Amino acid sequence: MNILWARLGPGVDMVNGHTISRSGPMPRVSIGRVYHHTVTTLFDLKGRDVDCVFRLMRRSTCDTVRLEKTSAVICLEMIDKDQDAGFAIVEALCPRHS
Repeated sequence: MNILWARLGPGVDMVNGHTISRSGPMPRVSIGRVYHHTVTTLFDLKGRDVDCVFRLMRRSTCDTVRLEKTSAVICLEMIDKDQDAGFAIVEALCPRHS
């Protein structure tokens, strides 16, 4: 995706997408907001959207960080471990998805 590729410059290890708002039924959106607030607080995450499906990363991040989860929390695990490993993570505004 060109939006992510444009942000992957020198010194950037990962581009994590984010959306302005999620669409869907109100209960789903509300649960998503509570989840995001909870995990960003518990894990001291800096990003706006740990679950955005749009992400571009250098191979070095995959070679360095070992992921253990096989469920939906793998995105959270990846962002948390990459941040803790000191990788430079930037964000890019991506198209809205549900």
